[in-house]
This record gives sequence, C-alpha cells and structure tokens, in this order.
Amino acid sequence: MRLKSLFGSMMLALVCLVPSQASVIPTLDTTSGPVGGVYTYNYTGTVSADQVLHAGGFLTLFDITGYVAGSATADAGFTVATPLLGGIAPGPPPQGVVDNPTLPNIILTRTGSDLGGGGVAVDFHFSFQSTAAPTGSVFFNGQANTIPDQFPQANGGQVRGPASVPEPSVTVMLGVVGLLGMGCRTIFRRRSAV
Repeated sequence: MRLKSLFGSMMLALVCLVPSQASVIPTLDTTSGPVGGVYTYNYTGTVSADQVLHAGGFLTLFDITGYVAGSATADAGFTVATPLLGGIAPGPPPQGVVDNPTLPNIILTRTGSDLGGGGVAVDFHFSFQSTAAPTGSVFFNGQANTIPDQFPQANGGQVRGPASVPEPSVTVMLGVVGLLGMGCRTIFRRRSAV
C-alpha cells in the first residue's frame, strides 16, 4: 500500500514539473442582461506568449445553448462562423467534448496578419448573445503555432458560458443527493422486507 502512495506522489510531482503549453485561451469578461430575455456575453481570447495565431488559426466555443442567430462578433482580423458541428483542432479532441449537432458552435478564425509571436501574450475580443443565463460552462478548443518552431499547438478546456454543462459544484451536489436517495431507498426496502 505504501508503494502505491509513493508511486502516486512521484507521478504527481512529474506532472507538475512538465511545462504547460497553451495556445488560445478564452475568458468570460462580463455578462449583461437579460434585456428582453437575452444575455450578452463578452470574452477575451488570449494568445499565449510562446504562440502565434497565423491566418487559419482558430478558437471554438462548443454547443452554445440559446444562441441568438447572427449575434456573434469579433475584433477585426477574425471571421465568425456558427456551424452545428466542427471546429476541433487536429489530434485528440478536448477531454469531455461531445459536439452536439443540435447546438451551434462559435468558431473564430484568424484571417488577418499574425497575432502574437513577440514573446508577450496578446488579447483579442469577441461577444455573442444567448437566451440562456450564465449558469454553466462551455467547452473550447483552439489552435495556434509554437514559437520559434511553428508546430501547430492545440488546446482545450472549459470556460463559463450559457451551456448545458453544469458547474462542478452542481454535479457534486446532484451526486450527493442521488447517493442519499439511493441510501434511503435501500433502508425503506429493508424495512418493508422485515
């Protein structure tokens, strides 16, 4: 048993020592509304200091619940598309992403000159509207290129937004309530069997 604990500690230490890489990371800045039942979501996308976003590089937010058609906008040098499927960088998809074919994705594709590449993180901004309140998280996926070798670097994760992915605390709460319910059911079955 001690050997397993020691092995687990060593693996955790190794994971912590591996340098983390990121390419394009979205952050929810503000949410306003609802105005007429519509919320406005304002985001900042950050291109990491060790990355450059060439033409064709992108950031995708998946499965936007309640998306208001035509409301997505981005800084100059980006095109915005809202297909029902797509926007996953080559390689393994971000953990947990299941692209729902009934909810639109927001894909921001770089069409302007290179963004980043100077050894300093660079920001861009985008926004969209949704009829859904900011009660969850959406998955994201991005692709930029590393500096100086120019290898494509994909990344992914979750960011706050109008999604059907519940907050981790909600998931834990639902799990606890479910376990309590199963426990009560077992107790009642045992009592009724006696």
